[in-house]
Amino acid sequence: MKINGDEKQFEIQGWGISLDNDGTGHTLELLIVSGVYYPSQDSYAISIELPYKKTGDNIIEEFNYFRVKDTTSARGDFDPGNLQSSVYINSNTCISLSFSGTAIIDGKEIIISEGVIEHVYREAFEDQ
Repeated sequence: MKINGDEKQFEIQGWGISLDNDGTGHTLELLIVSGVYYPSQDSYAISIELPYKKTGDNIIEEFNYFRVKDTTSARGDFDPGNLQSSVYINSNTCISLSFSGTAIIDGKEIIISEGVIEHVYREAFEDQ
């Protein structure tokens, strides 16, 4: 994926499903990270929430961005209207999606382009 035109390699670090607060379904949560932590920190983390097992366009419910550079951090959310996404596969064994969007975080424009996640879970989720 590219962040403000710079290519970044992310890896998926966490995933899980939770019951929605109203009991009507389940939410899939993903965490992807990139960067170095030593000798000085230069890292990114993005958390994504979307309806579990749902596919289609623009169904991401939350897209949270976190950036640490040395001793400075920036955190913010991408508004759904400024985030374009397509979820191709969303099953109990794997996920495939793409995304791009813009946000103003701490007064700076953050542009994410060519975001892709394709991941096979180590263990399948129990069928919900």
